[in-house]
Amino acid sequence: FGDPDNGTGPFGRALPYDKWIVINIYNYLFKESNGHIAVFLPLMLLGGCLLPRASAFAGFIYFVGERIMRQNFVKSDQYAEYGHKMMQFSQIFLIGVLTLVPFCRIAALRTSKWKMVKKLQFKP
Repeated sequence: FGDPDNGTGPFGRALPYDKWIVINIYNYLFKESNGHIAVFLPLMLLGGCLLPRASAFAGFIYFVGERIMRQNFVKSDQYAEYGHKMMQFSQIFLIGVLTLVPFCRIAALRTSKWKMVKKLQFKP
């Protein structure tokens, strides 16, 4: 069921300061990844139905970025910021792809009736 307290109760007061800091950092990372995953999973599900390769790419980038952020955040390393940026990039990439693809498909349907486009299309 989680930690008995978040570092402010009697269990948190019994810890030495360095271990208390580490527990609070892990609590922060847990809450941070819950905030990102709440946005990312619905995008992955929708993208997996429409564009599975783009969703797989974004999912790979997201989970690599999350791993980098988790490993380097405890060390207060600058690479934790790179992991966070990778997570944000994958979310923006999925949002962009899922909004641009329907517009491109609608435009392709409209332009496919043009004579010039019919001449340039490859028909096997």
